[in-house]
Amino acid sequence: MSYSDYCDYFPGGVPPGVMFKMTLSDLQELLKLTPDKDGINRAAEILFVGLISYFEGFLKEVFASAINIDNTLLENLGKNGQDVSIDSRRLLVYGTDYYKKIGFVVSEKFDFGTAKKINSLYLALLRITPLAKDAATNLDRLLNDRHLIVHHGANYTLSYLEQTKATKVSDAYWQCLTINKAYFNDAFKFIEDVSIKLLKSISTALKDRSNTCEIPLTPAQSEAIDALGTWGP
Repeated sequence: MSYSDYCDYFPGGVPPGVMFKMTLSDLQELLKLTPDKDGINRAAEILFVGLISYFEGFLKEVFASAINIDNTLLENLGKNGQDVSIDSRRLLVYGTDYYKKIGFVVSEKFDFGTAKKINSLYLALLRITPLAKDAATNLDRLLNDRHLIVHHGANYTLSYLEQTKATKVSDAYWQCLTINKAYFNDAFKFIEDVSIKLLKSISTALKDRSNTCEIPLTPAQSEAIDALGTWGP
């Protein structure tokens, strides 16, 4: 069996953990090119937006890949209140290999934009919650910061300051969020740790599901499950 046999289950033929690790490495290399200085670092600010955006894509790709590997997970999602309906015509482009791509089509509609939604979706899929309480709080803070940068140019708004209580409300529309290398590195380490934990959890859960439910897996599926839990090369 060739490498491509089990990579059919993943976007671009590369397991999402491997691809995301490569993406994070690219961000780190770009950060090294930015100057070390106090105060706002616009390059670090832009890289932070990319970090959080790529992480959302990673969450969706891992989710979709699990479904591609084990299509019966759609039953879990449906039973647990998630909408798994799709336009079946969209699968025609994949021919007889549609079952290796159906996860991408189904997952496209799901929103991974908050910690609560992330945990809810993964709980429905495989009874795992990637984010513990503290991690969920931290991720939502990062998501709020990304939203502030993207939609308000990093300038504090009343709603942001009321929600975060990080500084006085009178700073709204006057002061702005400061993103520097230290901030980015802290966010980077957190995202990396959460990502590794997720990959290990979902790979283990898929193996346990196969054993418990006595679902026979092909060699390609078994290798894909192992690859799904891989971080890095």
